[in-house]
Amino acid sequence: MTEFPTDRFWFFEWLDDHRVNSIEDFQRIATRRRVLDDLHHRALAALEGQETIGAGIQIDPRYDIVAGADMDLSGEESCAYVGCRLRQVEELFRRAWFYFDRIVIADSVSPHLASPDTDELWLRDLFDHVTVLLRVREIGAEDLVAFHRKDLSFCQDCTPRALREAGISEQRVDEYITNYARGARAVTESVSGDGRIVLLTHPKYRGLCEVGVPNTGKGSLKAKASNIALRGTLQSLLVDSSIARALATPLGTTDAIYHDFMTMASPDVAQVAFNLNLPVLDNVPIDTLIKIRTDETHHFERFRDSLRRAVREQLAVKPERRTDEIALEITSDIIEPELRQIGRRLKAADDTLARKTGVAVGVGALITTCGLVTGLIPAIILGSSVIAGGIVVPRQQYYDRIEDIQLSDMFFLWKALEHRIHPED
Repeated sequence: MTEFPTDRFWFFEWLDDHRVNSIEDFQRIATRRRVLDDLHHRALAALEGQETIGAGIQIDPRYDIVAGADMDLSGEESCAYVGCRLRQVEELFRRAWFYFDRIVIADSVSPHLASPDTDELWLRDLFDHVTVLLRVREIGAEDLVAFHRKDLSFCQDCTPRALREAGISEQRVDEYITNYARGARAVTESVSGDGRIVLLTHPKYRGLCEVGVPNTGKGSLKAKASNIALRGTLQSLLVDSSIARALATPLGTTDAIYHDFMTMASPDVAQVAFNLNLPVLDNVPIDTLIKIRTDETHHFERFRDSLRRAVREQLAVKPERRTDEIALEITSDIIEPELRQIGRRLKAADDTLARKTGVAVGVGALITTCGLVTGLIPAIILGSSVIAGGIVVPRQQYYDRIEDIQLSDMFFLWKALEHRIHPED
């Protein structure tokens, strides 16, 4: 089995201590003064332990990653609705389960519990945070995450130094912001105090961006709104980058604007791996995929080593490409062809068996047989008996063929295919 670090998040321990297994369990006890006081004091202690970035977190920079603000499950820089955050749990771990040992995500619950407010809105937000954590636990991903507070306050005077530390040219940022404004569109606007509220859209946004624009400065309303929006995204990126640097760990993101800024610095193997898309496994439940990773340790490690080599080769050839573009190329040029090749080899083994014995096993059974669970195939087929017209099928020859297929670098992903809810024919 894969060994995971033992630095458990304090709130998961608290859930165990109080036998809380659902949001209903938590809601029943969370409003008690004694319970809230206990949570408050534990949260304060947790935040104190996070004052030094990375304190108490065991990190392996090869296989761990910091989730960017668009994927850190907090909802601070993405959709804050709990339904969106639950979908983000699914997306995050579909990107992480086949490569990463640990994803550093935002600790949202500790800062919330450290706050003295207990009104209805405060409780609703608390229940949302806990709902997200319970979902992480439900899919078996608790050991794949580490938590760290993200302080999004950022002094503007610190920006030049932060950009240099991130390896991003300030001049290129200014040029990017100018070019970006050309593709932006102000959908609606409304008066708000001494300024305006602008709903901004852009091809790189997933939705609308609400921007407050003061009635000062030069330029069109659209240009000013675009500048403010992008500066905010850049600030968020620099916060994430500072945490990643402190942990000596890559930063993972799916945000198109993040990717544009990050191409101004050197990409990393893990950043490419985080952007791999495996639609062939979309119909496999995420909790099943995480369990497969644990159960198929040797196949998993062979696949990950192979993937790491492939990404390194791609980065060596053309390192200036966007990480998501490299990921797409690896998926289409390496992973998908190899999976098709495994399918053809298994079908060939099935066809050979059927031709010699008159018994068709089927690729689905062969997948199971690849784990050497031979009970699904009659012993007479796998033995050295004389069958069907006097043809002899040597058992060792069959085993050798199956074991050879198992040595494929992509066999780990192929094993996951048998768990599709609606497998293709």
